[in-house]
Amino acid sequence: MYPLPVSWLPVIILIPFLGALLNGLFGRRLGKGFVKLVGVAAPALAFVLTAATFFGLQSADHGAIVLEGGERALKRATRDLERMQASGAGQSDTLRVLDKRPQPRNSQPGATTYGVRVKNVTVEDPRIQQVLQTYGVQAVSTNHAPRSYTANLGEWIHVGNFKVDFKFTVDRLSVVLMLVITGVGFLIHLYSTGYMGHEPTGTFARYFCYLNLFVASMLILVMGGNLLLLFVGWEGVGLCSYLLIGFEYDDPSKSACGTKAFVVNRIGDVGFVLGMFCLLGAMHLGGATDLSLDFAKLNALGAGQTALVGAGCLLLFIGCTGKSAQIPLHIWLPDAMAGPTPVSALIHAATMVTAGIYLICRLSGVFGGAMVFGVPVLGIVAVVGALTAFFAGAAAIGQDDIKSVLAYSTVSQLGYMFVGVGSLAMGAAVFHLVTHAFFKAVLFLGAGAVIHATHTQSMRRMGGLRLYMPTTHAAMVMGAAALAGFPLFAGFFSKDMILFQTLLRAKHAGASQMIWWGIYGLSLFTGFLTAVYSTRLISMTFWGEYRGGGHPHPAPPSMGAPLIVLGILSIVGGVLGLPAIIHALEPVADWLPHYLDGVWPTVHHGLSEVAGRPQPHTEAFTYLERVGLVLGAGAALAGVGIGYHFWGAKPPSRIPWESQVTGQMAGLRRLLANAWYYDEVINKRFFQPVTKYISGLLWEHVDDAAIDRGLVDGTGRVAVQLSLFARVFQTGRIARYASYFVLGVILILVSSHALPALFRAMAGSAAGAH
Repeated sequence: MYPLPVSWLPVIILIPFLGALLNGLFGRRLGKGFVKLVGVAAPALAFVLTAATFFGLQSADHGAIVLEGGERALKRATRDLERMQASGAGQSDTLRVLDKRPQPRNSQPGATTYGVRVKNVTVEDPRIQQVLQTYGVQAVSTNHAPRSYTANLGEWIHVGNFKVDFKFTVDRLSVVLMLVITGVGFLIHLYSTGYMGHEPTGTFARYFCYLNLFVASMLILVMGGNLLLLFVGWEGVGLCSYLLIGFEYDDPSKSACGTKAFVVNRIGDVGFVLGMFCLLGAMHLGGATDLSLDFAKLNALGAGQTALVGAGCLLLFIGCTGKSAQIPLHIWLPDAMAGPTPVSALIHAATMVTAGIYLICRLSGVFGGAMVFGVPVLGIVAVVGALTAFFAGAAAIGQDDIKSVLAYSTVSQLGYMFVGVGSLAMGAAVFHLVTHAFFKAVLFLGAGAVIHATHTQSMRRMGGLRLYMPTTHAAMVMGAAALAGFPLFAGFFSKDMILFQTLLRAKHAGASQMIWWGIYGLSLFTGFLTAVYSTRLISMTFWGEYRGGGHPHPAPPSMGAPLIVLGILSIVGGVLGLPAIIHALEPVADWLPHYLDGVWPTVHHGLSEVAGRPQPHTEAFTYLERVGLVLGAGAALAGVGIGYHFWGAKPPSRIPWESQVTGQMAGLRRLLANAWYYDEVINKRFFQPVTKYISGLLWEHVDDAAIDRGLVDGTGRVAVQLSLFARVFQTGRIARYASYFVLGVILILVSSHALPALFRAMAGSAAGAH
């Protein structure tokens, strides 16, 4: 049973929010010690409560059933069950009522509204059968099905038949994300105390205020019990990213990067809002009497797909491309490195960019069969993910800025996750999300330690740092090996699980087989590129001789400790999803994806039903898994080998790619260094023409016609015409003025006598008509 009352779930969000409030209001006056204590303790305490929730979910599923039905019937049934519990007290098999009052049941589509859990019984137990017959409720075993905790704080919006409750729900999917957010977030907060320690007290307090608020917003996103509350967190992380990317607002270039991130995300958010409206419209057209944005009801739309559902899912995916930096809205994420390096770690590893993956996983029931003009939406998701992974992976090879390499790497790895969800391998995608949080956090924090020591971000001015920063070197090698998919590191198992699921789709996809083979081939080649740029990063930063100025210093303990923890997680994190062929470790094989399996709604998935697809633990399945592992490991090892051959411990002056590129290779080098000139093309071919056209229209019809010729010149013309009209009467002749006066007096006298008589006559005729 959950060790804390369910009503405490919002406290997990409230703690970092309170930390942000305290640091924002009092941090400047109370000093850095207070800011550190509050800023670091908030995510730490949230992590402890999240861990308690995780273990509560684990124990709640063991040997229990759920009675489902109406709230009133369940209250009566609970009363009888408590009497049975009291009468059998002291016996080992006494049933135990885990919920004293009915709780909303939202984890599965089609489930009834309320549920009560009972332990130490089975569905066939005579005592349960008696209750079922008496009160007309249903019993569902939860031995293999995860449940959720819901804290409903009351009605939030109620307009007509549209109702939204303010509630937070935690199930297995959300608790995994919460552990990543609070756990990795805590380590980043701890690291920040050393990295930002030189800042003035006011700046230090503002930084931790924003950082705590970021964690709180992300927790709202993953704990929100409906799509509207998720959107609140969605917008919250967007606001925090703007504040943190442009943290040094007195630098115009960094401030512009924050603005760019904010604007690009708003483009995606328009798609999100329109997608919500489409799904509501589909629910209304489907005959629903109560319109709601609860996930269970939205996932139930997957059982009766319509064009409106397909359009809604595609628009929601556009929102995901903005938040999770996929083509064409990826352009903000490489610029997000303008913020302090721990901010980059938080954005890229543990919070904002994973929001799109979470959204599709949470709505997998409706995404599973959504079609647009006969094309599966998840197929579009997979294609966009594969193209983004290759596009960004290739661009990373051409970057000299260490944070730029990691930024494009994040875009590429997010593409892998979208390939996973597009292949309906939701568990594999979440598994890679978790391992990516480990190794990408250690890489960004390690890069921050290097920048902190050398005062430069250019890898050309680094080199040889393994001698000065051995701890950072070891941690970043672990992270880079995991990123490259080097065998037995965490990234190897998670990335290859996605590749394997894509290989299964390619092998048994029917008419779309060639498309899936293309997705698999491009993803596999991107794995090779990932290994190349990972090796290049480590070689140019740590190996060879130091090429910078001054004397680099090792990271302080507050920065070194998180690096060690995350580096170890980058190695051992792979045990969360070992391949099924490792029979010696069968009890833990594929643990995380299997743990999440029951979360995905059991509705019709038109795309997931692949004829002839081999089942786990069969010979065909094992053979394909072995082939996938060999190909994935081969691509990673080949990339590491080629990377070491070209870069190794050589200085840039002796590396052709870095200094002596000629001919077509020089063009390729410039192309990748400028990230395929994507920003330049977009600006020149789209934004500049559109801006020029719109500005021309505004100038012609608003500035010139409406304001200059209409308002300004028109005011003058009206004044002239009025003066010309007044000149007729202002002649300067006294006799004419006197005649005007006499005429006016006569008109007043006539009207004072004639008008009352006229009104009386009109009133009399009206009365006669009635």
